[in-house]
Amino acid sequence: MQRVVDFEKNLYTCFGEEPDLFEVHIGSGLAPLLKVSDGEEDSPLGKEILKCRKMIDEDYGLLIPEIQIYENETLCPYEYAFTFRGSRIVKSNVKPGHQLCLDTGNVTSPLNIDGWEKTKDPAFDMDGFFIPDSEVKRYKKAGYACVSHEKGIRVHLYEFIRKYRTKLLDQCMVNNLVEKVRKINPDVVSEVFYINHFSVSDLKLILNRLLDEEVSIRDMNTILEAIADYHLDTLKPYELAEKVRQSLAVSFIRKYVEEDKKLHLIRVSQGVSEFLNDNAYYPDSRVELPYCSLKPTDRKKFIKAVSNALLITKEKNLYPIVICVSSVRFLFLQAIHREMPGVRVISDLELYEFKEQYPIEIEGVLAFNDE
Repeated sequence: MQRVVDFEKNLYTCFGEEPDLFEVHIGSGLAPLLKVSDGEEDSPLGKEILKCRKMIDEDYGLLIPEIQIYENETLCPYEYAFTFRGSRIVKSNVKPGHQLCLDTGNVTSPLNIDGWEKTKDPAFDMDGFFIPDSEVKRYKKAGYACVSHEKGIRVHLYEFIRKYRTKLLDQCMVNNLVEKVRKINPDVVSEVFYINHFSVSDLKLILNRLLDEEVSIRDMNTILEAIADYHLDTLKPYELAEKVRQSLAVSFIRKYVEEDKKLHLIRVSQGVSEFLNDNAYYPDSRVELPYCSLKPTDRKKFIKAVSNALLITKEKNLYPIVICVSSVRFLFLQAIHREMPGVRVISDLELYEFKEQYPIEIEGVLAFNDE
């Protein structure tokens, strides 16, 4: 006869619950990072994770919920892992009694590194090496970047969250952002959502478009003011997002100003702009994005022209910033996004909002050879 086993009820207390947005799991060897010292309010790792959440808020305007830290027996003692919505995405490790050491370009007195174990920085995939804690002061003095275990986890977590920044917003989070504006500017919230019947779903699409291009959504008041000013039933969410970008231009273009207090740009020629317009495809759906439908030969020609034009920014160690007319900005971005995700594309109208702030210098023209 088969025996029926009664499982304890407390084993199922989390059954069916929504998983946390992010979690940090650590091996038993990293448990000391969770110890709260006398006189301190939080553990070393807890402080770094709180700092990470604040940095995401400052850089992107995203309010990350509290991140739980778990000691996970399935991990090796000095491993750690991050989960996103309950799924483990990345895993890495540290070395006990050592710190990660990196040459980030600030080394003034190169030291011998042949005797140390080589590794990779998990956040940026940079070449690095482990050095004993006793050598940290000497390597720091020489200009090397030495990263403790808790700080390394924080930097890795920041880049992990940044990678998933367009997957975080849900209806509830967007509503919370709107409620903050309601407290200081109830009129704009009323006009956007009650008079114009604008949907939270469309607002979420606009916010994700901004985040995808590293534009902070922290200034929600300006975002809603722009939507109120430009909203028409005929405009698709991506078109409204372009209008919002123009309103936010002063804040996000400032990030690209170089140390000489100038904005260095590559200008797109009229011929390339016409080429993009001629090959543009605009879907009927409100949520689908337009793109350039290019033949393989035309795409190769276009990417080669972009690569050649951007060479000067690499030689001069400048931000790769391209300026084009507003009508093709999004098409240009979509055409290069996969091959060159680090290139930023701004429009003439966005630059117009910024022109009084800093001097502008055109480093070159992006054109086809036959122009």
